[in-house]
Amino acid sequence: MMKSVLFVTALVFGTAFAASLPPFIKKCKIGADLDKCVITSANAAIARFAKGDEKYRIPSTDPIHVRELTVKENAGSVAVNLKFNDVSITGLANSKLVNSRMDLDKKLIEWTFEVPKVVMDSQYKIDGRILILPITGNGKGHLELENVKLKFTLSYKLITVKGREVVKIEKIDAKHFTQKLSLKFENLFNGDKALGDNMNVILNDSWEELNKQLGPPIIQSIALYVQANLNRFLSQIPYSEIFEFQ
Repeated sequence: MMKSVLFVTALVFGTAFAASLPPFIKKCKIGADLDKCVITSANAAIARFAKGDEKYRIPSTDPIHVRELTVKENAGSVAVNLKFNDVSITGLANSKLVNSRMDLDKKLIEWTFEVPKVVMDSQYKIDGRILILPITGNGKGHLELENVKLKFTLSYKLITVKGREVVKIEKIDAKHFTQKLSLKFENLFNGDKALGDNMNVILNDSWEELNKQLGPPIIQSIALYVQANLNRFLSQIPYSEIFEFQ
C-alpha cells in the first residue's frame, strides 16, 4: 500500500483578517457562471502566488519542499520500498485550472489542473525488485512527470474565527494522469555504473508501472501543500467577501 508522509507547518487560524480579496482575484457571483469565474480567478491567483506573498502569508509554491516521501512495496511487477528525503518539487507555477465544479450546498469542490511538467529532485533510498531483477541504491534522484492532469476533490466547512465566518478545507483527495514519467537514480548498486545505467533504462521502460506506485504519493504531497496554502489564505478572508451573493 502506498503512503506518503508530508511534514508541513501547522496552520494557525485568525491571526489577522484581510478586508477583502486581493484586487487581482475577481469576486465571483453565485449563479450559472460561477465555475467559469472561479477558473479565471484561480488562474490569476496561481500566477501571483507562485513565488509566495508575505501579506497573505503564502509561501512559494514553486518549489515545494517536502521532508520525506515513502513508497511501500506492493505485489506488482514493480515492487520496491522507496524513501525520498529533502524533496524539491517544481513546475507548479505553470499550472492552469481548466475545469471547476463548485457545489456550495454540499460544500464540495472539484478542480482539474493541467501542468506541462512536474519535476522532483531528492535524496533517495531504494530496495526491492523491478520485474524479476533486484534493485538497491541510495543517492540523488531526479524524476519528471510530463503533461500532467491533476484532479483535486475538496470538502470544506465554515467555521467562526473572531466573530467572522471563514472557509476551512477539511479534506483533499488527488488523482493524476501523465503522458510520461522519466527518472534517474544515481549510485545504484553501490555505484556500479554499468548495472546502474542498465537499471535506469529498465526503470524508464517500465514508467507506466512505476507511475502507479510513485505517482500517487507525490501528487498527494502536492495536494496537501495546496490544502495548507488554501487554508492559510482563506483563514484571512471572511466567507462573505469571497462570493457575490444574490
